[in-house]
Amino acid sequence: DMHDVLRTLSLRAWDVIADGKANPLGELLSASPEVTKWVDTDRVKKLLDPSHHVGTAPVLAKKMVHMIQKTI
Repeated sequence: DMHDVLRTLSLRAWDVIADGKANPLGELLSASPEVTKWVDTDRVKKLLDPSHHVGTAPVLAKKMVHMIQKTI
């Protein structure tokens, strides 16, 4: 099933990262027919873009900066 595909590719990517190399997960997913059957390679890249997964962190960081600036 897809869970096993993702797990296998993630573990393969982890081995590469552990050797000090760049994370190949995006390339592994994009090269997998089991994945690209459902998600095209452009969508894989977008899904892995961390800027889409930061939630409210930028807003909270700005609030923290303003709080610190007020106390200085």
